[in-house]
Amino acid sequence: MKHYTLGTDVFNFICTSGTVDTRKLVRVFESRGFSKQGVYKALRQLAQDEKILLRPKLATVNYVWLIREIRALSALLPDHALVHETYAKRRVYKMKTLNELDAVYAQIFVSILMAQSEKRSEALFYDLHNYTYLHKVPLVDLYVDLLNKKFEQTCLLVGSESPLDKVLKKKMTIPVHLIPKRWNTFISVIGDYTIYNYVDSRIWSKIDRVFNTMDVSTASTAIRSLAEDRGSYRIVVEKNVEKSEEFRRVFGKYFVLGRKK
Repeated sequence: MKHYTLGTDVFNFICTSGTVDTRKLVRVFESRGFSKQGVYKALRQLAQDEKILLRPKLATVNYVWLIREIRALSALLPDHALVHETYAKRRVYKMKTLNELDAVYAQIFVSILMAQSEKRSEALFYDLHNYTYLHKVPLVDLYVDLLNKKFEQTCLLVGSESPLDKVLKKKMTIPVHLIPKRWNTFISVIGDYTIYNYVDSRIWSKIDRVFNTMDVSTASTAIRSLAEDRGSYRIVVEKNVEKSEEFRRVFGKYFVLGRKK
């Protein structure tokens, strides 16, 4: 079991590092209490499994293995029929933590996004505070990258003019407009689908205090500490063309929106 764990950790290290000097890799794992022989044994096993390419003093991910994995995982992505069946009617999902809410939202977000068969004019988002970007920047960057492939424009309204939201606005790569709070929930309008994220009121009051009293570095740590606090969270998903158009009219007051395709 120890060799399996070590092999997994070594592989993860290579994945995050790209091409890595095996001597450096060995030093890293020796500092964690593993033997030099154990690390090299794990490397040889990964090479035998065709997960890595092992060269003199260098190790890198095997691109053939990577392509196979991408193809296998791509087959799991939802198609239009699946999303239509799942979200054609109003659906409600309940969660117990902020992290769980983010994870379920990500699954729904990708499912609906992959169902967009042609490029649309805009995707619209309303946040009470931009808390996701505060402590999960890579996730938000992934969302934006996926949205750019499916929509001409992505717009974010933030229902807060807190000092921290003003700082985060400057860091975003999409159009952001700060306004006084308009709705009491997070809203995503993706095509004809609308997603509502409801956050536990007790946890939200703490997040609100963070945004109004802390800077980026301390706030990020504070949000992460709240992400596993148990509470009542809910996501509601519905396909409603009229509701999507209603939100477009509101967003049109703050952004120049294109014609619906």
